[in-house]
Amino acid sequence: MLFYDRICIIYKYFNIINLIISDKTKKMKIKMIFNYVVCYLFKQIFLYIIFLLTCFKIQAQPGCPNVNAGNDQTLSCNTQCTNLSATFLQTGATGTYSVSSITYSPPYANNSGTIIPVYFDDTWSSIVNLPFNFCFFGSYYNQIVVGSNGVISFNIAYAQGTCPWAFSATCPSSSLPLNSIFGPYHDIKPSIGSNSIRWEVSGTYPCRTFAVKFYEVPMYNCTSLKATHQIVLYEGTNVIEVYMQNKPICSTWNNGVAVVGIQNASGTLGYTPSGRNTSQWTATNEAWRFTPNGSNNYAFVWLQGTSQIGFAQTISVCPTQTTTYTAQVTYFNCDGSQIIVSDDVVVNRNLNITVSPASPSICIGESQVLTASGATSYT
Repeated sequence: MLFYDRICIIYKYFNIINLIISDKTKKMKIKMIFNYVVCYLFKQIFLYIIFLLTCFKIQAQPGCPNVNAGNDQTLSCNTQCTNLSATFLQTGATGTYSVSSITYSPPYANNSGTIIPVYFDDTWSSIVNLPFNFCFFGSYYNQIVVGSNGVISFNIAYAQGTCPWAFSATCPSSSLPLNSIFGPYHDIKPSIGSNSIRWEVSGTYPCRTFAVKFYEVPMYNCTSLKATHQIVLYEGTNVIEVYMQNKPICSTWNNGVAVVGIQNASGTLGYTPSGRNTSQWTATNEAWRFTPNGSNNYAFVWLQGTSQIGFAQTISVCPTQTTTYTAQVTYFNCDGSQIIVSDDVVVNRNLNITVSPASPSICIGESQVLTASGATSYT
């Protein structure tokens, strides 16, 4: 039960008791209405705070396609040129991946979102549509199926079939579910208890995230032990994250094995974190990131208006007047789509030239010495 719900219940019981004691006087009726209003406002504020915190967490994740052209600059007359330096998210094709440990800070609550009706043990869900194309091992997909044992697959032929519970092979292997993300893959039992398996999406193009979440699902044959974890997919970057709040061991069943990882459609190429391939292990508040690191799938350019003036992240410019420059990155996805992001930087020319005396009076045949400042040369 959420905190604000507890507050509302306290208010309700308080009002009922007071109404009985006071014989439902007009004064207490007014007080009851006031308390309900307070309860409603408190609930709305609480939900808004949760919304803001959720948005902040999502933005703090590996990020969307982005570029930063740096701060605006002002040049004095004595400075003719300056350097512009841009930073941007550098991504790779999805033929290969790097695996890294990250801080446990899931972008979603584990028990929110839309229910995936996987109510039976060892089953695959019906097809779930993704809100964006996702590139995985060189191909793109817009649909997945969810296995009740902590796995999602882009092989939609598995839909509503049997999700294997028994396995001993290590990733990669054709004996494991193909074209899949193991997050983690282990034998759990969603058919009992008040657990849930859900999906959720957040953000806007070109930076949406999609999550599949397993919440307090009992371990098979050790139903007092509960597993909570989620898999997160990122639009544009094609990054994959696995967050494990709790991953216990049921050592008396299937040798207690589990695996975190990804593997391709043939089971010939896969990636797992160290110590998290098929074996016995536990995890609490642990997270892993799988980042595509194949050949660069972006193009960077500096623009002045529509003219290309450089392709390096750092370039030198020598404007003669205040000028706007644009850093632009084009990201190329495996589905043929492009995401273009840009950022402007303004270089101001400070033409503050002074002449002394400012208004000299000169008669015919006379001369006057003028002193100028604010530049290195004058004409």
